[in-house]
Amino acid sequence: MQFRHKAQAQSWKDTAHAKAMESLKPNVKTEAKQKAKLDPAKDYTQDKDCVGCHVDGFGQKGGYTIESPKPMLTGVGCESCHGPGRNFRGSSQKRTSL
Repeated sequence: MQFRHKAQAQSWKDTAHAKAMESLKPNVKTEAKQKAKLDPAKDYTQDKDCVGCHVDGFGQKGGYTIESPKPMLTGVGCESCHGPGRNFRGSSQKRTSL
């Protein structure tokens, strides 16, 4: 995985956002699943109703897909808030070259 902001990426790796897909696995986050009236023993990593909030770009061109998951899009990453990198990549390069 390539990161332009290495310090931010390193600190992100230790967050719940980075491990968001883990919470969809069976017998993980049991209390939260019970509170949401979900079966804690079920694997939700293939459930389209759940996955979209736990990955980047689900349902979008180039985004995470259940059929062919991209590890770099697994978890709630930068693009969840900032949008696809192709939309802001050039603008940051322009700012640094001024």
